[in-house]
Amino acid sequence: VKVNVRIITATHRDLVTEVAQKRFREDLFFRINVVSLSLPPLRERRDDIALLAGFFIEKFCGKFNKPIKRIAPEVIEAFAGYNWPGNVRELQNVIESAVAIEENETITFKSLPYPILTDSNIHLYGRRKSDKNARTVVGEGEFHGGARAGLDDFSFSPASSGAGTNTSGAAGTFSSIAGVDEAVGVLIANGLSYDEIEKKIIACALKKAKGKQLAAARLLSMGRGEMQYKVKKYKIDASAL
Repeated sequence: VKVNVRIITATHRDLVTEVAQKRFREDLFFRINVVSLSLPPLRERRDDIALLAGFFIEKFCGKFNKPIKRIAPEVIEAFAGYNWPGNVRELQNVIESAVAIEENETITFKSLPYPILTDSNIHLYGRRKSDKNARTVVGEGEFHGGARAGLDDFSFSPASSGAGTNTSGAAGTFSSIAGVDEAVGVLIANGLSYDEIEKKIIACALKKAKGKQLAAARLLSMGRGEMQYKVKKYKIDASAL
């Protein structure tokens, strides 16, 4: 069967090195490597950041029907100084979240889903060392440790209701990443989607923080703007928790 197709691929790896070290098939490499373009990371082309941010604002204002027209100069300056480890995709996600949250015509630091830290805004997002030892409540059980930190010191106390909730024997405790994986596996096995699991995490953090979004954000080691976005996304009524 004769076909006429164009294949476009992308990778962050050095395929020449991968081929030399036998981690990528040589024959496949030579089949797809016709026109090769090297795109530097966003931190190496900072002049593009403001242009891309403007493009994404226009895109997501249309999607969310928002009146946003500009980004505050200090935010543009912070964007230019940030390293963007997630490159263009990270910038796109930051703008999408900011547009979804912001109700006015200008994106400010408070609109951002997580801190793009500079000397001028660190007071808005400063983390306390004690936050790393916060407890995060998930569903009916408690994870003791810190979200995204200290995972080797987690303990899990499952609810007493129903079979399948106790993931590690009668005591219902674990102190390793494997135990966390097992607990997540139980949630997935019970038919919960990623969004449903995340919604439960956000709701439980808010309940633990007595409805205070900033405190809940600190429990989960996320920015206040990101918490606001999640609450709006999942239509969580903190006052009813």
